[in-house]
Amino acid sequence: MDEIMATLSGRKRTFIVGAATVVALALAALLVVLPRPVTVFILDESPVLRSAFEAVLSDPAISAGKRYVLEKPVPEASFATAVATRRKPDLVIGFANAAFRAAAAKYAPTSEAAARRTPSVLRNLVTVDGRRAALPLLVDHFELATRVGTKGKGASDGRLGWDAFLTLARDVADPGSPSLFVAGGDDGTLLLLVGAMVDALAGPGVLEELSGELAGGSTLPDILDRTIGDTRLRTVLDLLVALRREGVLHPEWFRMRFSDVAAFMKADRAPFVLMRLSEHRTVPLPIIRGYEAGLSPVGRDAGRVLQAPVIVGAVPEGLNTRRKTAALALLERLLSDPVQKRLGDATGLAPASAAAEALDAQASDVRLWVAASGGAYPGLDRDAFEDKAAASAFVAELRTYIEAEGAGY
Repeated sequence: MDEIMATLSGRKRTFIVGAATVVALALAALLVVLPRPVTVFILDESPVLRSAFEAVLSDPAISAGKRYVLEKPVPEASFATAVATRRKPDLVIGFANAAFRAAAAKYAPTSEAAARRTPSVLRNLVTVDGRRAALPLLVDHFELATRVGTKGKGASDGRLGWDAFLTLARDVADPGSPSLFVAGGDDGTLLLLVGAMVDALAGPGVLEELSGELAGGSTLPDILDRTIGDTRLRTVLDLLVALRREGVLHPEWFRMRFSDVAAFMKADRAPFVLMRLSEHRTVPLPIIRGYEAGLSPVGRDAGRVLQAPVIVGAVPEGLNTRRKTAALALLERLLSDPVQKRLGDATGLAPASAAAEALDAQASDVRLWVAASGGAYPGLDRDAFEDKAAASAFVAELRTYIEAEGAGY
């Protein structure tokens, strides 16, 4: 009897092992038949941006019927780290920045025909060492919004030179009632403001010089008194100090978040607001319709560089030929006019395609301004720093300087 039971038990084990082998082979065959999904990294925490791309990619007409996975990278993920792993994503979407430039050689060249759907300024932005490593998709912008009906010594249509705008802002301000609002408590916004002022006061091309100094590890004391163009960084910061002291800027402007600025807008106490187009979109319609959006104040028209962060898409090198070809085709479809309209409508940003229909006059104007400018500048935080901690440390120094009114520097 024991021999019979042992024989049966052995047969049972053999059956189980055989069945498991069959299942494993079937799963392996299935994996061969069903290709790995297209993986997309979005290097931004904005739920609006993520939702917009998710909606587009879930459309079989755009994804070409392929399965896709929209992965959320770790906070320190960048264009550089996205291609540092063995299993690379098929498509990386994020703001053009220092990390993108540093890793550009590790991304596949994109279609010249597709790139020509965009203004030359945007094509230049994604071209590194003569190699077009990405395609521009959406454009943000640091705008000047003026409350309708604001009166002063001149009219503000967003095209005033810097000096003329300051004269107007000083005229509109009253004791205890600042005229100019900006969310200086946000690191990126503070650096967009400083960059806009450097360009206005020092002239074209100077931002790249300043960015290079910061990228090389220079601290605020290192560069405060170096001549940049026609001015110094100390001159720019002292102007911000003076505007705060004069009551043009709110006493706490360099700590304010955009929610604080929006509260002043709601209370009808913010004549001028410097903000991103993406922030503009978050203000309730009954409030924002009381403002006219325009160019940030600049001092020179020739070669004017706009503070305009641009979202781009890039396909890593190192993918097999089939996957890279499919990913590049998907990226081109994201730049097609119908898809550009959908992305623009969903995010409120300006389409990168020159022919795509924009959401409204604000988005259309941004695209025209960028096309006519000397360059789309992503902001000092994105242009000068690959490391977010280094950018935060520099901004902390800026806030200390402003609060101390330059004392000790």
